[in-house]
Amino acid sequence: MVTYATIQEAATHRFYTMAAKRTESVALRRLFNEIAGDEMRHHVFYREALKEGFERTDDKAAYIDRIIEATAAFAMPHKIYQLHVDFFDGGEWPIGPEILPVLARSFSFDGELLRRLAASRAPQPVAPPALNPS
Repeated sequence: MVTYATIQEAATHRFYTMAAKRTESVALRRLFNEIAGDEMRHHVFYREALKEGFERTDDKAAYIDRIIEATAAFAMPHKIYQLHVDFFDGGEWPIGPEILPVLARSFSFDGELLRRLAASRAPQPVAPPALNPS
């Protein structure tokens, strides 16, 4: 759950940052930026809790495995419940390349973890099509 919260708070920060950039309302822009800052504070809290848990565990390999499993299974709540809301689905805020540096920092407490996460995001080779002998 700490891994999920670490990722989710980074994604939510991104969402409010993008909402602030898109609105024409000065009041909404200020509000969205305040909320984005709060989401980043939450992210930092969970990021530090994740690192602290890693430092305390006696089974670092299992801890890394759980982080990788949670990262692979991650979905924002509206995706888990299969809600379709244009405001959420139509923007640039979902997890993607723009928050990868934030997540890399979040998981930088262990080089093996970063290596495995990077390998899991690498494009998988595609087998060439079978040759038709005719």
